[in-house]
Amino acid sequence: MKSLMLVLVLTAVVCVSHGQKSHSRRETKLTKRNKFLPKQHLEEYCVENVCNGTDNYPAKYISKLLMKSKGYQGYNGTVIELVENIGIQSRINYDVEKNMCTTRETLMYPRKAMNLDMQWKFIVQDEQYMRQAVHFEACSQKAKCFADSFIPNDYKTYCKTKRIAIRLLALTENGQINIDYFQMPAGCVCSYKTMKVTNKEYKNYNY
Repeated sequence: MKSLMLVLVLTAVVCVSHGQKSHSRRETKLTKRNKFLPKQHLEEYCVENVCNGTDNYPAKYISKLLMKSKGYQGYNGTVIELVENIGIQSRINYDVEKNMCTTRETLMYPRKAMNLDMQWKFIVQDEQYMRQAVHFEACSQKAKCFADSFIPNDYKTYCKTKRIAIRLLALTENGQINIDYFQMPAGCVCSYKTMKVTNKEYKNYNY
């Protein structure tokens, strides 16, 4: 009986030890993989899911990767840039054109951005080997549509940032440099939607 108890105890100890080692290996693997992924939320230096700075950016690791390979030089420079309106100017002297929504222009060398799969990724940036710049226009904070007070009561207007997809070099979760697609602001538009109106509210409208 004592021999059987001893065998059971030793078996339990071995199983617990094996389980702890397996759990430790899984944690090590997860930690190793996650060091190539940024925090999955907005941080202090972010504009519309594009961030100039981020915690734990693997700058030295990226620099070493770029030193080993020269195949990424074609991606160095401005990826997206604002241009003036191109077209035939009207002969009529109109006042200066203005957007229906107030906007802000931003020039960034992003280190973190959200891709089309809604995942945050580290963007490849290095002072010596790789600089990827994005210059875009987005809605100002708390932007409102011009002449909003003249809109009929059963409509509501709002300013909305338009987005496009662009290619940037980024780190995969395995620590490799790869091309990924990211959503970037591309202007601000005034949109509207109809509001549900009750019969009581409809009777109180002043037409």
